[in-house]
Amino acid sequence: KDRITMVDNNDDVNKVNEEEEKQDDTSNVEDVVDPYKSSSFIGFSLWMCPSSGSIADVIYTRLIEKMSNEYDTFCYVPHITLVAGMLTSREDVIDRTKILASKLKPYQYELMDDKSDNGGSDDRIGYRDAYFQCIYAKLKCTQQVLEANS
Repeated sequence: KDRITMVDNNDDVNKVNEEEEKQDDTSNVEDVVDPYKSSSFIGFSLWMCPSSGSIADVIYTRLIEKMSNEYDTFCYVPHITLVAGMLTSREDVIDRTKILASKLKPYQYELMDDKSDNGGSDDRIGYRDAYFQCIYAKLKCTQQVLEANS
């Protein structure tokens, strides 16, 4: 089974800030509006991670390692972000997560289809100009996903 992981971005900030010290400060007003564009983002996130050693874990971990080596960036755990940017205490996050888990039914998720009619580009992968969301897999917006997000 997949597992839910609480990520404390507050702990990761120090590692990220060490990397940033090597680069010029390029923060701007957009960083305030979109915290995912800043590597100094703090807060909590809930991730759904593949079970350790599962086929999904092995495949996605290898892909992430390959891409981070190729683009000289940090590695991260394969995951689906369930909730991000919670700027509250650890205890409050845990309490809210317990409530959410008691109300949310298990559901399946699916990756987008391989190709679309837009010139053969891969619709499974998205990217944007954001430190914490520079590349990501796109999931289908199924009825189960919609219900879980309501």
